[in-house]
This record gives sequence, structure tokens and C-alpha cells, in this order.
Amino acid sequence: MNDWSLANIDELFSINERVITYIDSPLGVVAVVMIGATNVGKISVVYDAFLSNVARATTASRAYEPPVPIRAGDRLGTFHMGSSVVVLFEPGRIDLKRVRLEAGKKVRYGAAVLHSER
Repeated sequence: MNDWSLANIDELFSINERVITYIDSPLGVVAVVMIGATNVGKISVVYDAFLSNVARATTASRAYEPPVPIRAGDRLGTFHMGSSVVVLFEPGRIDLKRVRLEAGKKVRYGAAVLHSER
């Protein structure tokens, strides 16, 4: 989110669109939360052809059987104008000393968020 939007749009985080992907990984279940900024046309994901941002008040959930394989480094989705991503791990599954992220710093597509294991 840009600074202007944070300062000027009431309840910004409650009106932004979200697409959540749960991934079973060696680190346990990981939730990748794609958050579309207020002016985002849509969010698309590589594993489904659903249309996001069609009806703001609706919530949908899908389970994929068999699960869709996603490898480390694979493209997960695309924002069509402006975005933020939050990645959630199960408590205690990551050594926090491995994390390469800093508050307020941007992460570029393809950048590693964890230092390799030592």
C-alpha cells in the first residue's frame, strides 16, 4: 500500500481484495495472502481461472483434489496494478535468523525471503 492510501482511506485493509493460497511445504502449511490495492483491476493465479474483484461482498473457497503442485520459485499469481503480499508460516517452523526481510523494505519478484540453511 502506498503512503497516501494508508493515510487517507478509512478502513483500507478491510476493503482491499484478498486471495489466499495455502501451500503444504517442508515448513508446514504456508498461507500466501495476495492483497490487491484499492485500484487493482484483479488478481489472477496460475492454478485457477476464477475472476477476482467481481463482487466485493462475496467470499469463495476452493479445494483442489489432487492438490496443484507448486514448486519453490514458481509463479503463483499476478496483480493487475498494485499489490502487497503477506506470507504466514506455522509458529515455530522457521528459524527467524534465516529471514531476509525488513519492515518497510520492498521485496522484488524472485527474491529469496529466507537465507539458505546453514
